[in-house]
Amino acid sequence: MRSFTWEMVCRRRLAHHHLLAPVPAARLVDAVSSVGGVQAQILSAAELGIGVRVAGITRQDVQATLWKQHALVKTYGPRGTLHLLPADELSLWMAALRACEMRSESHWYAAAGLEPAQADALLEAIGEALDRRCLTRQELADEVAQRVGAWARERLLSAWGEWLAPAAYIGRLCFGPSRGNQVTFVRADQLVDGWQERDAEQALVEVCRRYFATYGPASHQD
Repeated sequence: MRSFTWEMVCRRRLAHHHLLAPVPAARLVDAVSSVGGVQAQILSAAELGIGVRVAGITRQDVQATLWKQHALVKTYGPRGTLHLLPADELSLWMAALRACEMRSESHWYAAAGLEPAQADALLEAIGEALDRRCLTRQELADEVAQRVGAWARERLLSAWGEWLAPAAYIGRLCFGPSRGNQVTFVRADQLVDGWQERDAEQALVEVCRRYFATYGPASHQD
């Protein structure tokens, strides 16, 4: 057993978050990986979060890594909130989030008032609608409603994305570049080169190990 003072804990966390010594610009994606993704509910906040960890970059560098190089991906991440995650780790994170969903007392579709068959049809329709396409939220809602029925349209238009996150977790959806002031969506498993499905339970174990490495010491409740 090792014991840590609070000062030691703070220094360790700051170091693992690259807040004591920012990494070079060439390691931008590594910086995002090492902290388990960067919260991006507001993209400018994610740009700032990366900027303090990576030396000599601008917001344009973050956007180029995201929208041009596709080395980062914007999608629904931990706690169902928007995150930037490394593209080559996206299937790992999505599998881990599926494991969390499977362990929850109430599945997302039950909370949404859907039957399992409806949920399956909804996710399949989202994947079909986005196949080799980039659609706005309204375009996606219209396409899915044509496939499964008008009942799906209103909830898909919700900015909360409660029916979009489950599609993200199975690789059927992530964010594309904005079209004016409208967000767009693409297929995650088509955007990421060499997408490979991961075992959900093994992925959750890997994510937990990464959490303790970066945010520890921590308790089992954490």
